[in-house]
Amino acid sequence: MSLGLSNSTPQEDPPSNRSEIKWLLGITGVAFVVLLGLFLMKQIGWIQWIPFAIAKKAYQNSQAEKQQYKPDALRSYIISYLAQPRFAGRDFEKQILGDLHLELYFIDTEDVILSISKADNTPERLQAAKEKVMLDPTMIEVAREEYGYLKVGRFGVLRDEKTDVAFRTNIKNIRIDPNQSLTFKFERGTYSMTLVELADFVLNKSIYGGKLRADTGERMAGSPLIFYNHGAYVGKAGEPSLKRLVENLTADLSPSDPQFREKRIQRLLDFVSNEIAYDKTEALAPFETLKRPNETLMSRRSDCSNKTILLCSLLEQTGDPYLMLYCPHHITVAVQKGNFTDANGLSLKWFNKDWVITESTLAGFKVGETRVREEEILKQVRFVQQPDVKNIIFNAKSGQTLEFQ
Repeated sequence: MSLGLSNSTPQEDPPSNRSEIKWLLGITGVAFVVLLGLFLMKQIGWIQWIPFAIAKKAYQNSQAEKQQYKPDALRSYIISYLAQPRFAGRDFEKQILGDLHLELYFIDTEDVILSISKADNTPERLQAAKEKVMLDPTMIEVAREEYGYLKVGRFGVLRDEKTDVAFRTNIKNIRIDPNQSLTFKFERGTYSMTLVELADFVLNKSIYGGKLRADTGERMAGSPLIFYNHGAYVGKAGEPSLKRLVENLTADLSPSDPQFREKRIQRLLDFVSNEIAYDKTEALAPFETLKRPNETLMSRRSDCSNKTILLCSLLEQTGDPYLMLYCPHHITVAVQKGNFTDANGLSLKWFNKDWVITESTLAGFKVGETRVREEEILKQVRFVQQPDVKNIIFNAKSGQTLEFQ
């Protein structure tokens, strides 16, 4: 019994003898050229040099990679965050400096001025704070008081209830434990992050990244209208600290529940809308402040831009599809409709799928149900983005992709 194809199945014609001869000659020619090339490379030492060069480059890259996680590099990242409290918050400073507070950071000399408040300034607590924070507590220059200011060199800070004693030291004297883990407790869950994970965020390894300035294609007074690519700041799927947070926030939900997906999305939205304070200073500033998701979690506050970035970063850890929607003077998120209702009318169709808006700036917002006062803004979607598709932002009306500057 034959197990081959039936006679009715078309077969390719076997190659002719002439085709076989051409094929063999071609292979022979290629083999000759390759062997000749290898012989010449061996004579001038290229065969030994090429693998060595590749190995050397790989070694240099690995060494540079290791340097990024050594105490000196971690110390630099931490000091940078301490110098920008809007991105780090008081909890971060407390876990790094204890009772001390960073007043000034001099980038050129790598010196810092640290202080302690009047409430914390007892001899025992001050000494304990120095020993906790500094490798050598004696390597400091204590500030002198002049006319109500604590001065070190030509720099000074106001002496008040918040600042009772100040001193200067070099950042190399700041003690860093590479194994330290930072913890930020919220009402519903806890966000934890190692210093290595912090470094990955600083180095933009944990976010999608990409080109930042998107051209709308529109002009005002002859100049292009530009907006910033928020998707570049979204945390990648599988980022360890964000993944742990999602698991922590949704631990009580059962995957066997028919509404599991919808409940999980609502839970993540509740966290961002209820436990991340809306920052009007960021919202009304004349410039755009974009934060990585860890920075919004550390500082516990943001405007619509960074609430959206954080929510998208959490959704990335679940694998649930979502869209980033750019509206007039606002940005929000949409998820696939699934079992959600769209009774509030905040829905859209994109690539033949139904999506509903998850608005993170309104505390208590229920997907598909809650009505908002300025709903027309959310209905005027101008641009659409899926951050995991790097450097692609669509014009919602034309479907064309935007150019970047």
